[in-house]
Amino acid sequence: MNNKEEKHLIWDLDGTLLDSYSIILGSLKEALDEFELNYDKEYILKYIIEYSVDAFIKKVEKETNFSFSQIKERYSELNDSRSSEIQLIRNAKKLLEELSKMDVCNYIYTHKGNSTSSILEKLEIGHYFKEVITSENGFERKPSPEAIIYLMNKYEMSNESTFYIGDRSLDIECANNSNIKSVLYLDKYSYGKKSGKEDYVIGGLLDLLTLIKN
Repeated sequence: MNNKEEKHLIWDLDGTLLDSYSIILGSLKEALDEFELNYDKEYILKYIIEYSVDAFIKKVEKETNFSFSQIKERYSELNDSRSSEIQLIRNAKKLLEELSKMDVCNYIYTHKGNSTSSILEKLEIGHYFKEVITSENGFERKPSPEAIIYLMNKYEMSNESTFYIGDRSLDIECANNSNIKSVLYLDKYSYGKKSGKEDYVIGGLLDLLTLIKN
């Protein structure tokens, strides 16, 4: 890889830059409880980490008399109301500040919805990103490469200089489908696990600095 080539870092949000899984899980569990649907919290967490919140709600729809839209709407209301409680993953802001001094462009690709912008601004990191893609953009969901390919075409990124950083196997699969470098963020508090398909694994966000300098 040419060290002088501009690097492009595309970021997942939940569990990667944002410490938000407890909020997501709490909101989903409360929504289910309101519909008197009894699902184990640990089971929910394992499922949404491996797949997604939407996938879990679709599963619930098949197993109950409640529609996807009913559950998703209530979950979204609860989750959005708690967005102010979300904090950054350790060293996230320090890393973004260091990257801003380098020949690096940052982007976000997340399944999060219309609360994304306000969360980024509240945490004072929105200005670090050249473009933010959320579920509101309407791209096919991960692991489809559609959103990443859109970014690559728009900003003329090369495969060798582009990285996708996430905490789940879904993120790694998305990167691989896009034919770019995949980076699994896996610290001692992470819920994800290695799949063997990731190009790199980092145990802390600051480890990324060494990786992209090589």
